[in-house]
Amino acid sequence: MPPPLHVTIIGAGLAGLATARILRDGNHDITILELLPSNHEVGAALSLGPSAIYLLEPLGFDRKRCRALTAVGSRTYDKEGRQIHYQDMRPFAVANLADWLMMHRVELWEELYRLATAPGHEVGGCGRAARAFCGAEVVGVDVQSGGVRLKSGEVIASDLVVGADGIKSMI
Repeated sequence: MPPPLHVTIIGAGLAGLATARILRDGNHDITILELLPSNHEVGAALSLGPSAIYLLEPLGFDRKRCRALTAVGSRTYDKEGRQIHYQDMRPFAVANLADWLMMHRVELWEELYRLATAPGHEVGGCGRAARAFCGAEVVGVDVQSGGVRLKSGEVIASDLVVGADGIKSMI
């Protein structure tokens, strides 16, 4: 088995946390750096289709912790409020071996954070827990050395750097 990598994930949003959880299985040394000082997820409902649930559940995803609801149907209305279409969602679950779930974005974030950072015995015994640091402003990445430079002057040595810092990515 190859030695574990020193992985730095820049961004503690949904993508960065999901990446950290997946990489835990390789027993890698994972550091997550987030610019904002704390959980910043906002927004209302979010849906995860069967393909996403099929991938997340083997990683320890707990739909009850997210207070997820199974979508059984979807209705579309016109601007006058008349229903113009109904889609039965149950066949998607059967075809994909997983449900279509609805949840609040912040609760999904909390579950992914738990899967990335909780001790292994709490998430099925998988690898090392990632370390997450909020308020860590990344000012540069040396792609040759893997060094991630913070505004504080600290440089984090990395074998792999993952840019998951959103639509306005500096990475």
